[in-house]
Amino acid sequence: MALKGSQQLKKNALDRLSVCWGETTGIYFMNFGYVLLIFVIWIAIALLTVGITNLYSLKTDGILAVKLVKIIIYTVFLLIVSYIIKIPFNFGKCWYLLQNAKGNSVQASSLFTCYTSSKRFFDTIKIEVILAIKKILFGIPLIFIGLLEIFLWNIIIEKYGAVWYTVSTVFIILTACCLVAVYYIFTLRYRLVPYIYAQNPDRSSKEIIKNGEKMMYGRESYMIEIIMSMVKWFIPCILIFPSIFIIPYMMLVYSGAVNEIIENYSDFHGTIQDKPKVSSSRFKQYS
Repeated sequence: MALKGSQQLKKNALDRLSVCWGETTGIYFMNFGYVLLIFVIWIAIALLTVGITNLYSLKTDGILAVKLVKIIIYTVFLLIVSYIIKIPFNFGKCWYLLQNAKGNSVQASSLFTCYTSSKRFFDTIKIEVILAIKKILFGIPLIFIGLLEIFLWNIIIEKYGAVWYTVSTVFIILTACCLVAVYYIFTLRYRLVPYIYAQNPDRSSKEIIKNGEKMMYGRESYMIEIIMSMVKWFIPCILIFPSIFIIPYMMLVYSGAVNEIIENYSDFHGTIQDKPKVSSSRFKQYS
């Protein structure tokens, strides 16, 4: 069965927005508000660490350097904690959006499903940590390649001067873009994992990730096509206000593409390893 094209997915997304625009906009505001809250907490931590009354007396005796190190440590800790706290919400969001892509009406409370069960909470974190490790391990060699390029670029500039500056700089920029593209395409294989977990929360982490990779195999170009078809909508989002309408729309288009891949795979291969699905009843009981 052929997958729906971007135009059909966009039409379906517009139809669904008439039903769930309020909830999807709520997701947008919750994400935005969460980022804003983290930023405010960071500002407060930075000011308390430096000392609000000592901002102009830290330029001597290395005091400023010590304070900056503390701020960096606190910042890393804050980012890690805030990231972990939000993981279950992201999985709940995937469940909600996927159900809407299927044309089902679900309660907004399902967004917080994974917070109402300790098992779901830790399962989602475990899966996300495993995926993060896989992505980091793949990204490390790419980072080394990038650093090697910069090193060679400095050698070329020192040896040949401005003659090779433009050529080498363009080459580095193009190579960097290629490395980013390679990393992005690699991470696409894990995009279905949260959605598969939402449909099969009682499966093992290993099984969910494995089947997520299977379902996405050969569909990377399809996802890239859908994503690229929405790139132009990022420009109006700079004005912030249009994003209230555009971001929910894009989320539904993306989840529609995800649903297409999952349903298409199921049509040819059955559900995950031909075992009964536990999607609705098991996930909803925690809603």
